[in-house]
Amino acid sequence: MLTPGQIRRNAICHTLDSIFFMIALTLFSLETVIPAFIKELSDSNLLIGLASGLFWVGLVLPPLISAKRYEGLAYKKPTVLFFGVFMRVGWLVLFLWLFFMWQTPATLIVLFLILFVGGVATGMTNPLWSDWYLKTTAEGTRGRLMGFRLAIPGMLGIPLGVLIHWLLSSLGSPQRYQALLIMAFLASMISFLSVALVHEEETDGLPNQRHVRWADYIKGLAHLAIRPGAFRRFLTGGLLVFMSGTVTLAFLTKYGLSSPAAHEGIAGAFTGFYQTSMAVGALAGGFLSDRRHVIAPFRLSPVLLFGALGIAIVSPDPAAVCAAFGLLGASFGMTFVAYLPAIFKIAHSNRIPSYAAVTVMCLNIPRAIFPPLMGLLMDAGLLNYRALFAICGAVAFVGWLLFLRMQPPGEYEERHG
Repeated sequence: MLTPGQIRRNAICHTLDSIFFMIALTLFSLETVIPAFIKELSDSNLLIGLASGLFWVGLVLPPLISAKRYEGLAYKKPTVLFFGVFMRVGWLVLFLWLFFMWQTPATLIVLFLILFVGGVATGMTNPLWSDWYLKTTAEGTRGRLMGFRLAIPGMLGIPLGVLIHWLLSSLGSPQRYQALLIMAFLASMISFLSVALVHEEETDGLPNQRHVRWADYIKGLAHLAIRPGAFRRFLTGGLLVFMSGTVTLAFLTKYGLSSPAAHEGIAGAFTGFYQTSMAVGALAGGFLSDRRHVIAPFRLSPVLLFGALGIAIVSPDPAAVCAAFGLLGASFGMTFVAYLPAIFKIAHSNRIPSYAAVTVMCLNIPRAIFPPLMGLLMDAGLLNYRALFAICGAVAFVGWLLFLRMQPPGEYEERHG
C-alpha cells in the first residue's frame, strides 16, 4: 500500500508530467499548429485529414498487443518510460529536418511518419498507463486528479496561444516551426523526468494474458465489447461522440483560415481558446466523475460539442471559430478526464489493460478512418465545411442519446460488465 506521503508525491509527479506534456502537445498541436504547417506546403484537405488519421491509425492496434503482453506486470513504469521516448525523439528529428528540407514533399512524409510512430507508441503505452495510474493514485480522487492534470496546463492556454501567435506571425518559415518544435521537445523531457519520479509498488500474483493463444485472447476482447451491459453502451456512445469531435477538430482550423478576416498567426488564438476552455471542462469533468457519477460528464460534454458545431455552421469568422474552439475544448476536457474513472468502475480490477485496449481500439478506428475520408470528399467537391459539421452533429446526437439512457454502473455491473 502507498503511504500518504507517497500518494501526495505521486499526485505532484503525475500533475507535472501532464502539465509539461500538454504544453508540448499545445506548442505543436495536431488540431491547430500542424494544420497551419501543412497549409504552407499544400492546400489539400485530404492531407490535413491524413495527419489526424495517421496518428489514430498508429494508435489503433498496439493497445491489443500491449494489453496481452504487459497485463499483470509487477512494475509498469519502466515500460511506460520506454515507449515515452518515441514521440519526444520524433519532435527532435522534425526540428533537425527543417534545417535541410523545408518546402519539399519529403517534409510531409517525415511529418506523417512521426505522427504514425507517435500514435503507435501512444497506443502501446495507453493500456499499460491506465493500470499504472490506478496503482499509483488513491481511490476517490482519480477523477479530480485527472481534472487538475489537464486543467493546470489548460490554464496556460492563453499565454501559450499568445506565444504561438507571436512566433507564427513574426518569424519566417521554417524558423517559426523549429522554435515551436524545440520548445515542445524540452517541455516533454521535463514530463519524462516527472514520470520517472512516480513511486510504484510491486504487484504480485495478478493474472496475465501472455500465454493465452492470440485467437482466444482476441475472442475474449470481442466478448468484452459486444456483451450486453454498461461497457457496450459506453463504447457505442463514446464512439459516436468522440468521432464527431475528432473530425470537427481536424478541419476547424482550416475552416477558420478560409475566412477573409483571418490573419497570420490566428492559429495561436485558436490554440489559446481551445486549451484554456479545456481546463474548465477538465475541472468540471473530474468533479462530476468523483462527486456525482462516472456517466455525468458524458451527458454534458456532447451539449458543448453541439454548441461548437452550431457556431461553426453559422460563420467561419475567426471570432466565431475561436468560440467554437472554446466549446470544443471544454467538451474534450470533460471526456478526457472522465473516461478512465468510467473504465475503473465498469471493468474487473485485474483486467484494466484489456478494457483500456478495447476502449482505445473501438473509439479510435473510426477516428483514424473518417478525417482523411472527409478530406477526400471535400477536395472532390462533394462536401463543404458546413455540411461536414452538420453530419458530425447528427452522429454525436445519437451517441448523446445513448449516454442519456445509460445508468451509472451498479454494483453488479461494476464487477461483471
